[in-house]
Amino acid sequence: VDESFGGEYKITNLGLSYMVDMKLQQDFLYAVLDDNDILVHAPEDISDVEENPEFERITWRVLESNYDMLKYTDIREHRGIFNVFEDYNNVRKDAKITDYNDKSEDYDTYGDIAFERENTDDTDKGYETWYNANTLSENVLTGYSDYYAKLQSKGTKVYFSYGPANLDGKFMPPKGLRLAYAEKVSTYIVSVPIISDMENYLYNGKYFWDTNYHLSTEGAEMRTEQLIKDIKLQMTREGNNA
Repeated sequence: VDESFGGEYKITNLGLSYMVDMKLQQDFLYAVLDDNDILVHAPEDISDVEENPEFERITWRVLESNYDMLKYTDIREHRGIFNVFEDYNNVRKDAKITDYNDKSEDYDTYGDIAFERENTDDTDKGYETWYNANTLSENVLTGYSDYYAKLQSKGTKVYFSYGPANLDGKFMPPKGLRLAYAEKVSTYIVSVPIISDMENYLYNGKYFWDTNYHLSTEGAEMRTEQLIKDIKLQMTREGNNA
């Protein structure tokens, strides 16, 4: 992405687990994004996203490196925050002591995984992929749209795309149901352009390595090339010759 745009932008890949409270992620982003920033939001399947999700242990693992991040959110808007913190500490006290830099070599300066992930085979890799329009909450989608509008009101440009998923996942629905999912997304996310066709981000199982959402190195390259095309096409529509 950096090379494709001639080094004009400072690129960051902020890929977090879907179990990290989305409201928390939104509050953090709102605190740091500003005028002239561009957010390309490409969430994984959100048909099971809750309107008011409960904190997970992994959220406290993220916060452990900087508890001050909590100042950017209203903790009254999150469920189970202290109960989960107690649960996390009960597990943490028996965990092996490690250094924060232990895993740093696994990622590059953009936030991308830096080690090679080999292609595998056309099979299910674990984690359910639903893309079920029937369980996709209208309130969640409207909440996303309202949040994007809030970001744009402070000068941040927002593009909506899709995260990759395994077509060979055992819960992947047929194309008709997937199209209904994408249609529902376009019906309720109205504040920003949806720059991508979801079907272009679904790949066969050989391009995934450890879950139905985590691409192999070749798969990641294919997905990135598609995303660059989508971003540039949208910029052209807006009169910005990228």
